[in-house]
Amino acid sequence: MNKSLKSFLLVSPKGVDWSQSFIKHIEKHHSWLLKSRRNDQAIFAEISGNARNLNEIKNLLENEEIKEVIKKITSQESYLLIKKLEKSINKNNPNNKIFYGLKEIEDLIYEGGKNDDSVSDKIDYLLLTDEFLEDHKQKNRIYRLKQIAKNKGIKTKVILEESPAGNRISQFGGIICFKTWS
Repeated sequence: MNKSLKSFLLVSPKGVDWSQSFIKHIEKHHSWLLKSRRNDQAIFAEISGNARNLNEIKNLLENEEIKEVIKKITSQESYLLIKKLEKSINKNNPNNKIFYGLKEIEDLIYEGGKNDDSVSDKIDYLLLTDEFLEDHKQKNRIYRLKQIAKNKGIKTKVILEESPAGNRISQFGGIICFKTWS
């Protein structure tokens, strides 16, 4: 698993405890995946149902209770990203840089052209709110920025503005880049 947060939704048929057994295995043999101080933490949630084919998956994803579970785990992941941002902001390091504002972030990410991925040494994350993405007059400009950032090794994440994490990103104009520090 690369150094990033991950959310996993485990699906088991009703009456079968495969998800619980898997989580117990993770807790016993791979507990590092669950530690919040690391950059490669995983967040797990479990649901009952069948996911053997696309139709069954689609039916699961249309279920309101399951939508709430998905919202909860993505909210947890977003919260952990904001904790990383706050740590980066509060770190007393002269090399620490936080970038916000579309033009400033574009200049940083496009620096050196499409094939120069040295920008990933300066920043780890590009975070933006769903509202920033959807309300921007030049959506293609934002999608292009996201794709180039991803190609250059920067972790990109769109966060719901209505969440606490989204509210924090909105304080920076809806888009922010930063480096995490150990």
